[in-house]
Amino acid sequence: MQVVNASQILPGMVLAEDVKTKSGQVIMDKGTVLNERLIARLDFYSISSITIESSEPSEPQVTEQPKAPDPEPQPSQQKFLEAGRASYSQKIQRSSKFRSFQVSYTRCVLNTKESFNQIKNGQYPGSSALLSSSLNVINEFHLNAMDLFDMLQNMRVVDDAIYAHCVNVACIVRVFGKWMKYDKERINLLTLAGLLHDIGKTMIPSSILDKQEKLTDAEYQICQMHTYYGYDLLKNLPVPKEVLSAAKSHHELCDGSGYPDHLKSDDIDDITLMVGVADIYDAMTAARSYRAPICPFTVIKHFEDAGLQKYRADILMTFLSHIAGTHLHNRVLLSDGSQATIMMLNEKKLSRPLVQFDDGKVLDLSYDRSLDIIQML
Repeated sequence: MQVVNASQILPGMVLAEDVKTKSGQVIMDKGTVLNERLIARLDFYSISSITIESSEPSEPQVTEQPKAPDPEPQPSQQKFLEAGRASYSQKIQRSSKFRSFQVSYTRCVLNTKESFNQIKNGQYPGSSALLSSSLNVINEFHLNAMDLFDMLQNMRVVDDAIYAHCVNVACIVRVFGKWMKYDKERINLLTLAGLLHDIGKTMIPSSILDKQEKLTDAEYQICQMHTYYGYDLLKNLPVPKEVLSAAKSHHELCDGSGYPDHLKSDDIDDITLMVGVADIYDAMTAARSYRAPICPFTVIKHFEDAGLQKYRADILMTFLSHIAGTHLHNRVLLSDGSQATIMMLNEKKLSRPLVQFDDGKVLDLSYDRSLDIIQML
């Protein structure tokens, strides 16, 4: 065992003892492997030192890429920064790991665009080539689910309605497949379906895709055609039937209220339903030129309000519970401008967890409906 000062803590170190606040509250258990988020949490609680099993990180470190300029803080983060400490999001964005991720992610998006252009010309790059392109952003950095969502959440400056979105959905459903305990072959199939699900949008005029105002009825109908366009682009290529289904039917809902064919639960396969859920989640949490990214807990509330009749319960609840879990112990901004830390999830109302303020007071948002989580810090 070794005592390490806060300034020397690195990702991959393993806790040899529980970490406690000055008041005696355990915030991390013995045996926890530290990552960027957990190190930021130690800083939030002003932990001056920890005891670790070894001074050597258990995960390989990423070689630092040339540094990009530090991102400017968002207005809603400014108050937090003025208090004398950077937000968790700012810490992620300033890390060498994130800078390296940006390079790999951007390369992946460009490769996806090139692959889509090949498909539009009737040439199929091959499932293995497509998968390797989309998986590099996970495999290269040994990302677990929490790390991946951290990275994607902080890449939201990318305003891309097609290629970055498809890469994001591929990454999200790959993790989703692991949450559903799928085998490797089915996870690969799910990832490919996620990557290609919105290829039909390449056939929609950019004047409609990028429009900041509300679409007219005619424009909305044109936009909905992307499902047919995607199917048409893929139907004569050697892609699995599940990928074809996801391209055409990822906007279908179990109660028949989706499009384009108003299918119901029994007519929609699991992979298509999972791609549809990931598609909505990424579209809502992504930044757009006409709005800021929507908070993940607001998106969870959207799914809860929509009701389980639109989604298969086992699929939706698996996704939402794990998404909420990736944000456990995150700092959040509440609707009254106060800040708190998510301490516990409410299984029956995942969008409204139990939070703790800096003065130690605890609030269960499932009982007190006067406040909402509006941003992750």
